[in-house]
Amino acid sequence: MKYIFHSEVADELDESFRYYENEYPGRGHRFVKKVEECTRRICRYPELGTEELPNIRRMVVDRFPYKIIYMLHNGIVVILAVAHSHRMPVYWKKRVEE
Repeated sequence: MKYIFHSEVADELDESFRYYENEYPGRGHRFVKKVEECTRRICRYPELGTEELPNIRRMVVDRFPYKIIYMLHNGIVVILAVAHSHRMPVYWKKRVEE
């Protein structure tokens, strides 16, 4: 299954990458790798994620306090957010309506 990122996800990933690289050199690259692995898992098994809201699911990124929020739309996985699990937990809800 194919996937696309919501337009704001790239900024989220970049911000998290920079934080980890600045604080813990090398961890930013590991973070991105884990996000990629999680995204591939979602594409293979889109129903595997836990339902967050009707038609919206989440999957936890291994070894990091992040979750990928996604939905299926016309046979494509739409990644709505790569969200920190403990900060602003529902900021991404407005993206569902876009």
